[in-house]
Amino acid sequence: MKFKRVVIFTKTNWDEPPRIRHQLTKLLLENKHQVVFFEKSNFKQFKIIKYIKDNILFFKHFELLHHQLRPFGFMVKINAMVTKFFIKKALKNEKIDLIINFNYDYYFLKEMFSDLKIVTIINDDFVAQARPWMPKSIKQQLKQTCENSDLVFAVSYPLQEQLVEFNKNTKLFFPWTFKKYEKPTNNINRNVVLYWGYIDHRIDWKIIKYLLEKGIKLRFIGMVSHKVESILNDFNKFDNFELLKPTKLEDVYLDDISCSILSYVNTSGEMKAVTVNNRVFQLLSYGIPLVYVNLPNLIKTSEKVIKKCTLENEYFQAIKYFENNFYDCQDDIESFLGNHYSEKRYEYLIKSIEEI
Repeated sequence: MKFKRVVIFTKTNWDEPPRIRHQLTKLLLENKHQVVFFEKSNFKQFKIIKYIKDNILFFKHFELLHHQLRPFGFMVKINAMVTKFFIKKALKNEKIDLIINFNYDYYFLKEMFSDLKIVTIINDDFVAQARPWMPKSIKQQLKQTCENSDLVFAVSYPLQEQLVEFNKNTKLFFPWTFKKYEKPTNNINRNVVLYWGYIDHRIDWKIIKYLLEKGIKLRFIGMVSHKVESILNDFNKFDNFELLKPTKLEDVYLDDISCSILSYVNTSGEMKAVTVNNRVFQLLSYGIPLVYVNLPNLIKTSEKVIKKCTLENEYFQAIKYFENNFYDCQDDIESFLGNHYSEKRYEYLIKSIEEI
C-alpha cells in the first residue's frame, strides 16, 4: 500500500469541533492508512506528550512562541529551531511514508524530510486573520511553506488564486460527506430552521433577531462561545427560539427541518475566502437545503440546493421557499452531492499525490 503511514501536522486538538483536518484523518483511517497526528503545541511544558486514541498516534510538543507573536524573522527562525528539535525527537523511531501539513509556518518540513512528499493544505486565509503586527511575517512564512511543498491544496477559489503564485502545483480540495444522500422523511410540518455548529460572534445576529421577530422557528444546536451568551439569553424571550446542546448530526431530529441557515457576518477577509463550509455537505446528505450568506466566492450550485442571501427579507423569503418546496429540491441536492462523497475525495487525493 502506498503512503501507508501518514504524519499530519496541525495546530488543532483532536477533541475540538471537527474541521477538515479531522475529516481527512478519518478518511485516511477508513482507507486503511496509519495516522500520526500532531496536535496544538504546548507553550508551558518543555516536553513531548504521546498517546494513542481512536487508532491514532498523537503527539503534542513544546513550542517557544505562538504563531501570532513572531513579527520578526529572527523570532521565526528561533521558534523553528525549537519546533524541529521536538518533531525530530517525536518521530525518531517512527516509519513515515507521507507528510500532510496544515500549518502555514512549517516551511522547514522539506529540509527535515527531503525523501518524502510534502503535501500542504491551506484551509484559512491566514493573512486576513493576522494580528495587526503579523501580516508581513505570515505572508512570508506562507510563501516559503508553499514553495517548499510538493503539492498544495486550497479549500476555496480565492485561496487557490492566492497560493498558486507561490506554488504552481496548487489544487482545490473541498470538504466532503462520508454519508450517502438519504431521502428525508415525508413530513408536511417542516417549519423549523436549523443552525448546527459552533455558535459564536461570526453569526449575523441581526438577521437571527429579525427572523425571530417575523415568527420563524429557529433551532440552534452546538457549542456556545462565551462572547455570545448574553445574546442567546436575550433570545429566550422568543417562544420560537430553541437552543440545544452539541449533538452529532446523525442524532439530531430532522423531520421538522425545512432548511439550515448559515448567516455569517460578511465583512471580514476570513469569510470572503470561504467557498464552502465544512458542514454543508453533511447537512445536504440528509436532504437539508441551505440558506447561506451571499459570500463572493461561494460554491456554485442550484438555488434549490443553496439560496444566497444578503438582505433580511431575502433570508425570510428563502426560508419560506424551502418550507413550501422542500421535496421539490431533493433531486437537485442528490445530484449535487454526487461529486462530494468520501470515496471521490480519497481517489482525488491519492491520484494528486501520485502525480507529483
